[in-house]
Amino acid sequence: MCVFTVQLFVTARSEHNDLDSKLVVVEGDIENSSDLGITDKVIKTRLLDNVSVVFHLAATVSFNEPLR
Repeated sequence: MCVFTVQLFVTARSEHNDLDSKLVVVEGDIENSSDLGITDKVIKTRLLDNVSVVFHLAATVSFNEPLR
């Protein structure tokens, strides 16, 4: 299932026609503790000055991971 098909985004798209042009996927690595594997370039040029909302969608399939 694509996250952008959930009702939240369906509703948001109906209210904001330019929503798709504002959504950007930023890849990272949750196993990398240094800035979640997001490069300094992406952080400086895209995130710090241009982002007001972040949806964190990282996950693990290991069922015995500590909650912390």
